[in-house]
Amino acid sequence: MRTTILALVWLWLAPIAAAQDTVPVKSDNLPGYEEAEWSEHGDLYDFTEFQRAFAKKRVTPRRLEELEELWRKEQARVKAFADALAKKDPKALFLRRQMRLLRNSFREVSKAWITEHDPLFLAVQKPDGADADYSEKIAAQYGPPAKRLLEIFRKEYVEPLKLELQHDHGAISLIVLVGRAGYMKYADKVDISELRWARAHYNPKDVVAVTYEPTADEPSSARERIHPVLHELVHALVDAHCVGRPVRLPVWFNEGLAEYLAYYDSDPSTLGKHAIDKEAVVNLAEIYLSDKKRKGYLLPLEAVATVSSYSQIQEDVRATLAMAGMDPEKSTPAIGIFYAQANLLMHYLHTERRDDVLEYTRLFLFGKGHGGTFASVFGIAGNRGFARLEEAFCRYVLGEYRKLVKRELSDERIEEVIAARQEECLNR
Repeated sequence: MRTTILALVWLWLAPIAAAQDTVPVKSDNLPGYEEAEWSEHGDLYDFTEFQRAFAKKRVTPRRLEELEELWRKEQARVKAFADALAKKDPKALFLRRQMRLLRNSFREVSKAWITEHDPLFLAVQKPDGADADYSEKIAAQYGPPAKRLLEIFRKEYVEPLKLELQHDHGAISLIVLVGRAGYMKYADKVDISELRWARAHYNPKDVVAVTYEPTADEPSSARERIHPVLHELVHALVDAHCVGRPVRLPVWFNEGLAEYLAYYDSDPSTLGKHAIDKEAVVNLAEIYLSDKKRKGYLLPLEAVATVSSYSQIQEDVRATLAMAGMDPEKSTPAIGIFYAQANLLMHYLHTERRDDVLEYTRLFLFGKGHGGTFASVFGIAGNRGFARLEEAFCRYVLGEYRKLVKRELSDERIEEVIAARQEECLNR
């Protein structure tokens, strides 16, 4: 009987479903997947649309009522199947949901699912004229480092903090588009203008990260391709373990942890060693050493720890630029400088106070963090407490800079910069 119902409903749906984008899927290992894939069509169209477009032209009102009842039963069966599948195999249900995403947000993109790089589901867009194994090659670039990142996150955060994967995260999904032009089309489609300056993006609503593989005329290094993806996957992992989602995380923590864990130097084996980001050290140290830039662009750590949005970062930097007698409209570098601060602050705190970092992480992932959590966890009392943190952090950054660039940077000059920085923060 069930087979008859499926055939009957599919007969009426075929004219609509035939127009849908098809997704080649390598998922033979997912139990019951064929049913889950079929049920996508049942979820995409309700009976009212079916009734208006097709049924009135072909059946009597009584038969239409019978079909509607069959439809309701079939929808109930599909829901029951999906609920059971979620308990039995969350990955299958996750893939089913991601297929719906692809049929909508990425409907015009030709793509192939690669599921061999567990726990990452990759949807790879294939350019015209590419080799037959193009998708597998691209997946092989991103799969191993992503898997290594998950192992690190599990060992360093999930196990010590006893975190649990939330029920709606069966796996992580990554879509790799062709070239920057393909990525720009995506940015326009989702109407997020900030993506025009990004290499990758994580969408928590759809639980998907999006990036692009550069074309032949867009040369880039392995680090330039992989690091942004790993950064977004850290966001995905944190999001997947937040209790009572959505959880509003401090910007410095969200971006600092992503930069800290995603540091990648062309080889997956470098992940987990937590080497300091040399580029961030050089950029931040040279701002410290420039009196004008330090006063205008560098937010006090008290502000870094409590800033609640990216727009607030821009507003705060405009204010500091004005206080320093500089043009407030020249705040474009603000976000990049903030990322360097957050990245190195996370590295410094992991090095010096790892247990406190874990406690801070636990509080926010369990939804118990608030604006005063940074000061309370790290034992910072008032402006003087933050001034001492500024001193230690500035000394750390300039010390690492001196080792990296082997520049003549005297202890006297470092102390001079630290004293000036403390005064700037206390007078702000």
